[in-house]
Amino acid sequence: MIKSQSNIRPEKIQSHNRGYLINFNIEEKQVEGLPGQAPTIQYEYEQVFVKVSATRNEIIAAIIHNAYPIDNEIAVINNYLVDPDDVNNEQEYQTYQERRGFAKALANEVIDV
Repeated sequence: MIKSQSNIRPEKIQSHNRGYLINFNIEEKQVEGLPGQAPTIQYEYEQVFVKVSATRNEIIAAIIHNAYPIDNEIAVINNYLVDPDDVNNEQEYQTYQERRGFAKALANEVIDV
């Protein structure tokens, strides 16, 4: 998963070169400065780029695949299907499903822009 950083809190959806940057899971962190300097605030977040013409499904896929590249996504699903009673498989699959739900909701926000 690729994380971006900024000294300025990013907008959730930003226009960028024929598309949109979608910034999410934004976390504010305090970063210690050099000796004698005050700490600063830094923002760490996930970011995906989608074309202006992206469909809802393409936006959902971009958000999911930022955390689960396609091979990992398939492995999570298959591991759960093969052994749904395994605690690790169940947990990983539940986390994946939460990401899917989040991606769908965020895609709706982007489509509404």
